[in-house]
Amino acid sequence: MNEPEPLTLQEAWTPFMCPACRGLFRAPRNQTGEVTCPLCESKIKIEHPKEETHTPTPAQTLPPENSASNHAEGTQPQAKRRRKVQKKKTASTSTQWDHNDSENSANQRNSRGIILTFLFIFTAVLATAIFFLLKERFNNSRIFGNEQRISSEDLTTPSSTSNTESLIQLGRDDIVLARQAASKFLNCETIEELAPLIRHSERVMPLIRKHYQNSPYQPSPSLTIDETGITQISKKFTSFQVVLADYSSRPIAVEITDNGPLVDWESWVGYCGTPWETFIEQKTKQPTLVRVRANQDFYFNFNFSDSSKWTCYRLARSSDETVLFGYLPVDSPLNSQLPNSKKPPATHIIKIKFPEQAVSGDQVLITDIIQEGWVLGL
Repeated sequence: MNEPEPLTLQEAWTPFMCPACRGLFRAPRNQTGEVTCPLCESKIKIEHPKEETHTPTPAQTLPPENSASNHAEGTQPQAKRRRKVQKKKTASTSTQWDHNDSENSANQRNSRGIILTFLFIFTAVLATAIFFLLKERFNNSRIFGNEQRISSEDLTTPSSTSNTESLIQLGRDDIVLARQAASKFLNCETIEELAPLIRHSERVMPLIRKHYQNSPYQPSPSLTIDETGITQISKKFTSFQVVLADYSSRPIAVEITDNGPLVDWESWVGYCGTPWETFIEQKTKQPTLVRVRANQDFYFNFNFSDSSKWTCYRLARSSDETVLFGYLPVDSPLNSQLPNSKKPPATHIIKIKFPEQAVSGDQVLITDIIQEGWVLGL
């Protein structure tokens, strides 16, 4: 069998690369000049290399007019330089975008972290404030010395077991009537209307008239009266937390008697033998009965500067009234009746006076402790 005759040099092919679309094509070695790219149909000029090589030869793109006279020798290097510059710009832009994206992502993470931290701190502070507010409200409501919070559903009849007999002997109807009596008391229009609704009316009515000599009596309509009662151990008393029209909150005590429920006016107003601010202004030297919340303190100054001789107590009433510091000798047995530094404030009826040579207007002597709680006789 005869072998095919090999192609001559004139009949061989040369590979080329289109500079426009980067496509590969070939042309006969004996063809030179202008050709059309079979892929993108761009007009290009080809020149065969002097030596045969297997590497595709880049072709040159002709100007739109396809005129050889308009084709400069530096066109191909200039096009390469433009492509390199364009690639550099693209790479630079891409790097810049990547950098900006990283920065934005980091900033967003930092912002989220700051927001979450702020929300955590705010929640913790709010929870702490609510805790102390509720704690203070409960302490303020302790107008009995020995008490327990109980709802009408928890109340039993006097024929209960010995365990419940240690509690207040009230029934559900008693709680309902006591709450109604408290509401009626708060809405009285005149002093005389109070008489049939209060405890120890004969003794207390003169105190009420004297109390309102310098300030006209006004009813105290409530926004709400707590459904849950605070009960006095072994006594037929209950109290309710009352929210008044000015949004202040105060406890009101009611005794269940054979004549019906009666409100304790003295504990309701925090009655003092001399009005609190008047007592302070006049620096009263006679022992005076007052109702206060007491807890141990450590303020030693002026007449009571020696902490080895005196025990100090903070005496407070409400948030808008002046605070006094009361003192007992360290060895006084009365110290056992007041809360020490490890216990919360407790309500007490005590007697106080200013010392004979009083230097400070907020330091007094404690002369007697009548009882714990603000309801006299418990």
